[in-house]
Amino acid sequence: MRDAGGVIPPASHPWLGGLALGAVLSLLASFAVSRMRLTKGSLLTNAALLTYAIPASFLFVPYFRIMHSYGLSDNPWAVIAAQVTFATPFAILLLQLYASLIPFELDDAARVDGASAGQVYLRIYLPLMTLRWRSSRFTPCCSPGTTICSRPCCSRCAT
Repeated sequence: MRDAGGVIPPASHPWLGGLALGAVLSLLASFAVSRMRLTKGSLLTNAALLTYAIPASFLFVPYFRIMHSYGLSDNPWAVIAAQVTFATPFAILLLQLYASLIPFELDDAARVDGASAGQVYLRIYLPLMTLRWRSSRFTPCCSPGTTICSRPCCSRCAT
């Protein structure tokens, strides 16, 4: 990720921005759908699932034309928008499944204690989801210096 001079190459900045924006949007959307008991919450979930009915390779040309009409065809914001557009629906579905593993009693207890929806999100949902996300297979299963791994997900960890 770093070049020989120790500086992050400019091409990686849009990717990191898209990753951060997509993570924030998907965490907020999954909280709204799974924890706030919205009446039309399944509509967002079904819309996210519907985006995978059309392969992303069919959407590249129309997406390029849209970005070109906005004047973003040679701009890092187009990369950020593409990352968020194509990755957020899957992240919403994944995080919604993770959220189903968190008991609703934690939310109810926090609301009895006077917590608002924002406090429930920041103090209960976000820390628990961060732990679930970090323990998923999307993160490296063993860090440098670790000799024992709880999951045999790669040949380096398998004992």
